[in-house]
Amino acid sequence: MANIVKARNSSFIDFDYIFENKSDAASGDVNKAIGGDVLINTTGERINTAMWDTGDTTLGAGEYFTQSTQAGTSGEYYLDVFRANPDTDSTQVPQFSVAYGNYDGYGETGLEGQSQGLTPTKAIYSQYAALLEDKNSTDSDFKFDISGSTDSIYIVNIGRNQLKERADAGNWEMKISGSTGVFTFIDKLVGSGSNDLSDGPIDIVSGSITNGIAASPGFTSYGKFYPNYGVLVFHAGNIASTTGLTETKTLLHYDDTANSYTAQTTMLKTNPLALFDAIKGGAHFKARSMEHLHSRTYFCRIPSHAGNFSSNPTYIAANSNDGSFRHISFIGNPKSYVTTVGLYDESNELLAVAKLSKPLLKSFSREALVRVRLEY
Repeated sequence: MANIVKARNSSFIDFDYIFENKSDAASGDVNKAIGGDVLINTTGERINTAMWDTGDTTLGAGEYFTQSTQAGTSGEYYLDVFRANPDTDSTQVPQFSVAYGNYDGYGETGLEGQSQGLTPTKAIYSQYAALLEDKNSTDSDFKFDISGSTDSIYIVNIGRNQLKERADAGNWEMKISGSTGVFTFIDKLVGSGSNDLSDGPIDIVSGSITNGIAASPGFTSYGKFYPNYGVLVFHAGNIASTTGLTETKTLLHYDDTANSYTAQTTMLKTNPLALFDAIKGGAHFKARSMEHLHSRTYFCRIPSHAGNFSSNPTYIAANSNDGSFRHISFIGNPKSYVTTVGLYDESNELLAVAKLSKPLLKSFSREALVRVRLEY
């Protein structure tokens, strides 16, 4: 395992480990150590931070913008959402994206020459189903299971820069506005405690962080939440029925009326834009990110006989051929200053370096104990 190097880089000082069982000590598995010079935090620490880039937990009114250039390029697939207008402020980064997917490809046209049904909505549905759904040979289809098999979905995908490691389950809420009013949605782990690290999927329900799940949510589930990906997948029909959000599910194809498809000569992005407008109208998206921090603490002990010399040229008298000390007072009582601790593996390869806040005096009459905390 790691070691601390002497000031002269001529030998190493090994760490001592205390094991609970002899078998663990015999195997040398330091992850089984319960004390000694190395303390291992096996459970880690949970670090929660505000989700959005200005250090806020909530996106409020006036903080929802799309980009005009994107609308004409990838807009038929998804729309990025910014806190300020990216057309006038080039420093803005996407906070999250919105999209609409349909298993059959309804709601948008395919490009000219493509097969009917192979549209952007089909691509979005298939992409997220492949990424998020745990399918196997027993499944009869490749669809999301939200209150039963689901053909059409709305998607909210939090940006990776904002998400960090994962979204904090049970601690987000979003308001969606429609013709029937404004409704607040959360996941089922709300109020479950800060130690719940469920990987999901977690049902999305009606309610709030403050009051918990609503007594009469209307539907058993409005969608699925995937905290590791920062993705919210909404059942488009359930959301539309409750909020009055309009979902366009027309069978369209580019300039072709065959097979009961309606001809359409321009690309549509009606559903992603409708979802954006509904979230913008709700003006409330509260969330926080979470990182699971592991740590090890190394007590680097430098006994009295070690680390009292230096290979620094200033330690030796000028033009000396026999290694005479620069200072006569060092004879019989050499002194050095520890400024850096290096952690090495069994092959004596440097793994990490720790810098002391100030030089630490070392001599034959002084021992030193340096506490190094490694976080990852």
